[in-house]
Amino acid sequence: MKKLYSILLLVIILPVIAPAEDSDCIRRIDRNNVFFASQDVFAQADDLNDNPGVLNEFEDNEGEKSVGRAILYSLLLPGLGEWYCERKGRAVFFFAAEAGIWSAYALFKHKQGWLEDDYINYAVQYAGIDPDGKDDFFYDMLAFYENRDEYNKVSRVYTRTHPFFPEIPSWDWQWHSDDHRLRYRDIKNDSRANGRNANFALGAAFANRIISAIDAWRTARAYNRQFSPLANFHLRLTPSLAEVITGGGSLGIMVNYEYKF
Repeated sequence: MKKLYSILLLVIILPVIAPAEDSDCIRRIDRNNVFFASQDVFAQADDLNDNPGVLNEFEDNEGEKSVGRAILYSLLLPGLGEWYCERKGRAVFFFAAEAGIWSAYALFKHKQGWLEDDYINYAVQYAGIDPDGKDDFFYDMLAFYENRDEYNKVSRVYTRTHPFFPEIPSWDWQWHSDDHRLRYRDIKNDSRANGRNANFALGAAFANRIISAIDAWRTARAYNRQFSPLANFHLRLTPSLAEVITGGGSLGIMVNYEYKF
């Protein structure tokens, strides 16, 4: 009879003190308050506690450098990404290269404009041209023809795709001599060469950004290795290979891991 009472008591009490296995809710006691909540709510809260980086996925981890930020900095200004990663020597190198490139660009553009003024003034003085309303094609033809009539005759026969110059005084020219015309051609070619060099400098500035961005990517990754759990993991042969060859001991491997609290 006592066994029967005991069994009945357990049947009545167990559902109260033990939650059902198929229930999707759990009960927690906070001091004197009892409340029920979905298991998913507590699971998400536990994940946030265990992984605080979920809330800061777009922020740098403590002490580490953002690889994306380093690349962006270097694309804006070569060397800035390296400076951000505390590699001052590399940064100074890219800063100096960038300054040199833009200095060269400014120099080439200045010389191009200066020589352009020179060959126009030279043509005014020794060919008698009127520079108003003339394009670059007109100045190119000045370097190959003695006067406008010669150019128009040749164009009608051999180069019909070229435009004819109007037979009016403002489009006429006549070189004093072939030497003057050749000298004009040299000045104009120098001006054009400086323009090409300025374009090359722009290409160098673009390449400098690409190279710096790649270097910043590698530098940031190398900087962040010190925060890796394997940063203080060392594997080496012991004794040394030289000692093994000379008979100083048998070859072995030593694994060393240092963790600072």
